[in-house]
Amino acid sequence: MGFHLKATRCRLCGAIYHPPRAICHRCGPGSKGHLEMVELPDQGRIIAYTVLRYPPEGYPSPMVLAVAEIGGVRLIGRVIDAEAVEEGCRVEVVKGEGETPFLLRRIDVK
Repeated sequence: MGFHLKATRCRLCGAIYHPPRAICHRCGPGSKGHLEMVELPDQGRIIAYTVLRYPPEGYPSPMVLAVAEIGGVRLIGRVIDAEAVEEGCRVEVVKGEGETPFLLRRIDVK
């Protein structure tokens, strides 16, 4: 069983939000009390990425940041095992350390 991020889903319109929120952006204040916690899948696909050749101090160089679609939600995360990353490659969500709540690990190349 992989690591799963928590999100909220609006029971009125089906919108999913990560990080979780108390009110649906689409439905407004009337959605209060109509959001439920759900687990996002542990895998998704990269839809865009960038390579930082000069990352912040304390991070590996080069560092790959990606936008991944996971269960209908777009997340931005750092990719580990990032050789040959390209749009469309599959990633899994793994537990991060310290101030990094999650990381993305490449599991195949498109």
